[in-house]
Amino acid sequence: MRHFTLFCLIFSGLIFAAFTETPIKISVMDILDSAQKERRFGMNNQTLSQLNTLNYRLPFVKDIDLRYDTDELTNTQGQYAAYFSFNTFKLIS
Repeated sequence: MRHFTLFCLIFSGLIFAAFTETPIKISVMDILDSAQKERRFGMNNQTLSQLNTLNYRLPFVKDIDLRYDTDELTNTQGQYAAYFSFNTFKLIS
C-alpha cells in the first residue's frame, strides 16, 4: 500500500509538471539529501560499518573436505560428502 501511494504521488507530480508552464527544477543535491534521510540508507551504512570491523585475514570457512566412499569396490554405489569447518566469529571480528 505504501509503494502504491508513493507511486501515485510521483505519477501525479509528473502529470502536474507536464501540464504546467514552468518546469519544476530539482537539483541533484535535493535528490541526494532526500536519499540520505531515508531510513534504509542509515541501516545500510550501519551494516557496512559492522562489516568493516571484521578481520579479513582469516577466512570464515576454515576447511572444506570433499569425500567419496564406497562399501564395495564398485563405482556404481558411492556416497559423496562435504564437510565444512568454520572459524569462530571471535577470531574473525
